Amino acid sequence: MCTNKQQGRTEFTPRTRPDQTSLRAIMPQEQREFIDPPPPVAYQPPDVFNPLIYPPAGEVDVLNIVANGPPFRPVLRPQDGDFYDNTVTGLDTMTQKPGKGHVSIFPSGFCDGTLDSFCKRDAKFDCILYGHNDDRGGVLMDGKSGWMLFNIPKVENGFIVVKLETWHWKYEATKTKAWTSINNENDERRLMMEAEEREDQLWNGDEPDTHRRLGKPGPEPYCDDFLFEVSIDGTVQSFDRTQFTGATAENPNPLNTGIRKQAQRVVELVTLLDEPTFNGGAVKDVQVGLRMKGCKEFKVTHLYWS
Repeated sequence: MCTNKQQGRTEFTPRTRPDQTSLRAIMPQEQREFIDPPPPVAYQPPDVFNPLIYPPAGEVDVLNIVANGPPFRPVLRPQDGDFYDNTVTGLDTMTQKPGKGHVSIFPSGFCDGTLDSFCKRDAKFDCILYGHNDDRGGVLMDGKSGWMLFNIPKVENGFIVVKLETWHWKYEATKTKAWTSINNENDERRLMMEAEEREDQLWNGDEPDTHRRLGKPGPEPYCDDFLFEVSIDGTVQSFDRTQFTGATAENPNPLNTGIRKQAQRVVELVTLLDEPTFNGGAVKDVQVGLRMKGCKEFKVTHLYWS
């Protein structure tokens, strides 16, 4: 991994070219139809003049000096749109049925971290001019949300990793709260109702955890019906609770013995593909799907590939 070029997409902000570098940008259109957009801004730019962020009259104005100088090409912010090319070929057919129950957690506006950003100007903020760009966005999924699909361009070294947050509370995925089956369809109704009954028996709202709870109950425990499924171009691999977490009766709190790896306190990674000879080493566009069954709620925040 350390010797190959990496690509990635995320819903964290700030980030350059937000429309091209989001997880939504690499979702097939059939999946994006079920992803809610960010909340609308309360008003349109520009902001009212704020004297606190501009030099006083008569002082040196660096921004004006740069703006009136010769053209230059930023090194850390490439202007070439092809740098974030999300075009894929040969993925016109869905390898799995797109999920309908995912919940969007996106900031409003345009959050690229620059002086020209227009971020978090929606009605829920008390100080709209604050405009802070920092946000840990993502897409929530639970056992009823269905497949979350991505069209990943230019996979060359057979390496794909997803960053998840597994500590989210029960029913944060509000879209599926009243559902009785995956995608709220009846073909798996009995299976999901049985899993829900066992999940409710396990849930006590008091499971200890190491994350900030701010008076909330914390994440729900893993149930016996938990499954984490990965689809690579339609080939599905399933991981049960033990395979995912590494937890056993003898060792209920293992460190990185399952497919979920704790890289840092709030950095959880799952390797979806690690085959250097994938597609014979040739560059290939790949459709990746993620799905959960049973209990738990995860937030998908990043995808990385090479």
